[in-house]
Amino acid sequence: MKKLTTIFLLLIPFVLSAQEFLYGVLPTKDGSIYYSGVVQADSTAAGVLYDKAHEWFVKTYGSGKAVIQIADRESGMIIGKGNIPMVFNMGIGKTPIDVWHIIKIEVKDGRWRYEITDLKTSTENLESWCVEMQKVFPKRMAAFAISLDTEIKAMITSLTEATKSRAEQEW
Repeated sequence: MKKLTTIFLLLIPFVLSAQEFLYGVLPTKDGSIYYSGVVQADSTAAGVLYDKAHEWFVKTYGSGKAVIQIADRESGMIIGKGNIPMVFNMGIGKTPIDVWHIIKIEVKDGRWRYEITDLKTSTENLESWCVEMQKVFPKRMAAFAISLDTEIKAMITSLTEATKSRAEQEW
């Protein structure tokens, strides 16, 4: 029993370091903000999931053609470049910030996976921008991180809802 406890205690740092967070909220992978997940869609065919994801892109971003970079029904992959309009409160005024991102959706029978990566402002990657803003506005940067995380999670929830079967979506 002591050996098991010792092994468990030795593994804790590795488990905790597997997922890092910027400002305690924004998940990172290799130093970059990175959201991903696999969603189960029991008994839903890959083609149906693909169509629903494609429709979600059009409804969410207004123009599927302007956003979708790659759409390959055969491989079940859609990659798009989107924008999340945010506002950064500097205390003396609010500045609009467009957060550009890549969203990749891959579908298979009964499940689909999303990845949201490459977050950027109009001039630099978001991680660098956050570091610079943190130096000047530390409290406001934390609030911005929470707002951005909330927006991205709402987008993921919207996508999840859009891929549910019609029976699951209450008419």
